[in-house]
Amino acid sequence: METPDFTEMPNLENLNMSGCTCLKEVYHSLGCSRKLIKLNLSHCINLVALPSIAQLGALRYLDLSECRRLTQLPELPPELYTLHEDCHVALKSIHNLVTKKKKSQRLTSPNS
Repeated sequence: METPDFTEMPNLENLNMSGCTCLKEVYHSLGCSRKLIKLNLSHCINLVALPSIAQLGALRYLDLSECRRLTQLPELPPELYTLHEDCHVALKSIHNLVTKKKKSQRLTSPNS
């Protein structure tokens, strides 16, 4: 299972796909949804890949908890404030991203 093509959804602000256990990847056109604020992919246990989401400048909340097959994260948007993940996500990638954050921002994670 894949997500739909997001090309025609530039004003999408909230995408909740939590619990979509058949979801394997998110379509690369998610980057067209530049007004996306909240992305919940928690409990998508078969998710193996995320497209680049660095261009999602409005994204503040990303939930990847229980995404057990996700082994690496793409570059995250600079304004991301909350990242929920668990030990099944590549912690080294997360650590590298935290060190790039401005001191005035806080990247939260249950395991950090």
